[in-house]
Parts: sequence; C-alpha cells; structure tokens
Amino acid sequence: MNILITGARAPVAIEWARIALRSGHRVWLADSLKWPLGRFLQGIEGYLRLPSPRQDLAGYQRQLQGYLDQHAIELLIPTCEEIFYLSKRLLRISGLPSG
Repeated sequence: MNILITGARAPVAIEWARIALRSGHRVWLADSLKWPLGRFLQGIEGYLRLPSPRQDLAGYQRQLQGYLDQHAIELLIPTCEEIFYLSKRLLRISGLPSG
C-alpha cells in the first residue's frame, strides 16, 4: 500500500512511518518545513514539501492532491495541526477511500 504521512516534523509521524515500512508498505512523508526530522528517515520513498495550510490553504490542497495522484497514495495519515485544515477540505480531496 502507498501511504502518505503528513507532519514529518513530529516524532509520531516517524514512528508510524517505521511501523508501515516494517509492514512492507511504501511510505512518503510530507510537511511544510524545509528540513523536518522525518525527511531523513531511511526507507521512505521520499519527502514531499507542501505549502503551509495556514498561509495558503488552496495551494496546500492543490499540492497535496497532486502528490496523492502522482504517487497513487491509498492512505493519508495526518499527524499534526494539518488534520484541522484537511477536515475543512476533505470532500474536495479525491481518490482516497472513505469510511
């Protein structure tokens, strides 16, 4: 499964990425910071930089949707404050399972 975990600055994002990697999933980490801690985690497919959702919500949504499509992401796991921004725009993010 292709998984995108946001909030790459957070230790929990790194821990969830490690769990997913050990389970055989392909993992990308994303954040608005240029050099978050998770960017350097061994085994991830890559680090994806996003605009700050607080400063550019439309740009954040557009870039996130592009990454979801480009990498065929099947599961999006938000870990920090971006969960509040994502919940505002959830219906506009396509391609993710609902339930």
